[in-house]
Amino acid sequence: MRLRPFVLAVALIAVAVLALRGESESDAVLAVAAPVAQGERLGPPTPSVDALLAARAEAEARARVAQKRRIAAARRAEARRLRRSRSVPGALRRAWLTHAISRREYDRLRATWWRANRDVQRLSGIRRTELGAVIAMASQLAAARILTPSRLEPVFLTIRRNREFWTSRPLPRPGARVTFRGDPVVFEYYSGRGLAIQPLASFGKANALAGACLRLAQRYPCRPAALRRLLERMVALGSERGGFLAWEYLIAFGSGAPPWISAMTQATGAQALARGRRALGDVRFGRAAR
Repeated sequence: MRLRPFVLAVALIAVAVLALRGESESDAVLAVAAPVAQGERLGPPTPSVDALLAARAEAEARARVAQKRRIAAARRAEARRLRRSRSVPGALRRAWLTHAISRREYDRLRATWWRANRDVQRLSGIRRTELGAVIAMASQLAAARILTPSRLEPVFLTIRRNREFWTSRPLPRPGARVTFRGDPVVFEYYSGRGLAIQPLASFGKANALAGACLRLAQRYPCRPAALRRLLERMVALGSERGGFLAWEYLIAFGSGAPPWISAMTQATGAQALARGRRALGDVRFGRAAR
């Protein structure tokens, strides 16, 4: 029985009618897929609607994976180009592209840099000079391509504290030690160079706290929470330098340009961390002391 040409014609008419009636594509597919005569099919079996949807989902998933790969490749290429960057924004972006910092941290540091550069233009006299010196310090590190990811925390803490200080606090005397609410880290004022993190003074403070907990100094009570907080902050402010953790000075001193380190500061830091390990039983501080 030769029905195939007739069956094909009927199927095509059915599809056209369904399209004119506004039926969905899936209804049209089902109409074509249904046999029009007993034992008669239009060529190979037509895939079901579920199979078509599954194939479409798989294709979309492959497209998303391919897009992610293209984005990752573009970021790697940009990170390679930024190796030659000599700017603070370039150093920040490369740190993010190489996953050294999170997107949230990247946005936070960019905002700190933008606010400092905005506010220095609004200041005058000594205040403008001091905040400008700190901004220049960060720019010099970037120009020398040594604004590495491990230096971002101490450098940008310095920028943030100087912006806060010079836009709101009274002028200090040279050599004044300064702390900020909620942060035990000690800063020192260097005339013409702004406020700088003072690692030796900060570790001296940690040694006193640890000594009280180890009963090395009977005059002061043991304050373990304060000791832990200060040591955690100092570990976070250390920079990777030649395979060891260093607490760098971010100011010019004599003929030395930042960042530079002091043997006395390193030794005092190691002592404070070792004492903190004993007083608190926290092995992290023992590892940092090595």
